[in-house]
Amino acid sequence: MRIPPRMASYYTVGLDPSLCNMGYCVLGGEGKVVDKGTIKTKTTGLARLELLCDLCNSIASKWGVRTIYREDYAFAKHSGSDTQLKELGGALLYSLMLKGVATQYLPISTIKKFATGKGNAPKAHMLKEVFRRFSVDAEDEHQADAFAVAALALEYSKPGTFKGLTKPQKDAALKCQPRAFT
Repeated sequence: MRIPPRMASYYTVGLDPSLCNMGYCVLGGEGKVVDKGTIKTKTTGLARLELLCDLCNSIASKWGVRTIYREDYAFAKHSGSDTQLKELGGALLYSLMLKGVATQYLPISTIKKFATGKGNAPKAHMLKEVFRRFSVDAEDEHQADAFAVAALALEYSKPGTFKGLTKPQKDAALKCQPRAFT
């Protein structure tokens, strides 16, 4: 279900969740970047989860958002960090929920298709394509991914925000199915 523009927050927050380098991007209602960054952590365990949750809650509070959008989970065949990333996802979901902020998950292939025109684009292409297609100078892949998440969520909820989208980009936004935790 699309969020009617009058009900949506003026700001849209996108996250690229990661244990060591979490990207975030905040877009204003017209699609302009108002804040972005990469949260780099050196701590481990519960201290790291607490730090990342606190920072995400601070971003939501600062910009007055009631929903944060993030990449859905990727299921790698041979990744030892899957469990830790899922724990981070659960911790973020719970800490944001306690503050009254919902979390919506966007499919990774849809995010890639929206940002690059291809749903299977390598992660390395995101940085280049976000700059080329949207003129956003992200400092790293994490910020580029977070921008793509926020931009897709904004275009989905407010079609026509971004001018000059290609047919594959428009299709990705139109067919996007944000998923809430159920």
